[in-house]
Order: sequence, then structure tokens, then C-alpha cells
Amino acid sequence: MKGVIFNAFQDFVSKNFGMSTYQRVLKETDLEDEVFIGPESYDDEKLLNLVGVSVRLLELSMESAVRSFGRHLFGFLVKRSPHVLEDHKSPRELLLGLDNIIHVEVRKIYEGAETPTFNPELLEDGSIYLSYVSKRGLSPLVEGLLLGMGDFYQVEVSFEKIESQTSGVVCHYKVKC
Repeated sequence: MKGVIFNAFQDFVSKNFGMSTYQRVLKETDLEDEVFIGPESYDDEKLLNLVGVSVRLLELSMESAVRSFGRHLFGFLVKRSPHVLEDHKSPRELLLGLDNIIHVEVRKIYEGAETPTFNPELLEDGSIYLSYVSKRGLSPLVEGLLLGMGDFYQVEVSFEKIESQTSGVVCHYKVKC
């Protein structure tokens, strides 16, 4: 996982629960001496460890915590690379161009980034059938990113999980935006 995700997680925990909480999480995970650099790659287990300790310390459910982080992550990433969204004036445009445009740009900025695959399909009613495929199985993060997208564009984005397979590795959503 790219260091920018770790940077966003630090920002999320610090802003919502205080820097002292984030430092406590680092200490309990034995990562207090680790410096996460945005474009560098780190073992996914390190982030999962940070998240696991955070939810335990804060007495949160894993799913709601990861969804909240995803919502925060969208805005964090947009602030870091606003040019990536220049040609996308709505959540619909963004979702329809996610794999063909956005993830191509992400892989240029963050060499070696392992992005999930999204297969969007515009439905007759104007909603989007969105398939998410990732070995990481972070469907709650995707749900948070959808909500963060709505926050950014200042429109309501709602979704219904239609199907989930193999612990979130493959999920299908109906998204309205």
C-alpha cells in the first residue's frame, strides 16, 4: 500500500481523535519509529495493524471505522492531486471514468500502485451499476469513498450493496448520484 494512504490515516485519526491517540496507536503497533513517505510502498499488514489497534482503542466497529476513513480519504487525496478531477464535473462522470482515467493517473503519480478494478455501467434509470474487485477486500472503504465523493461534489450519493463475494473481494453496488 502506498505511503499516502498511511498519511491519510494519520490525518484522519489526528483530526478526529487527537494526535495523542495516533501516537498511542503507533506505540501499540511498534510503528512509532516508522516514517511513511507518500509515494513509497509499504506492506498492507502495517495499515491493517494500525486500523485494528485504532478500532480497539476507540471501541469502534471495523466496518464503520473503515467507511469513515474512506470518506475522509477521498477529500485527502483530492487535496493532494486536484488535477486528477479536473475533467470530472460530477460523481457520475468520475465513476464512469474511474478505471480508464483516474486509476491511470494514480499509477502515474504513485508508481507501482495496486489499484482496485471498478467496472461501472450506466443503467437506464440513471444510476450506475458498479463492480469492485480488489484482493484487499475493502468494500467499506469503497463505500466511504462514495460518500466522500458526494461531500466533495456537494451532492447526495447513495448506494445499495447488491452482492458481495469472498469477504468483499468482489462487490456490486447500485449507486445513485
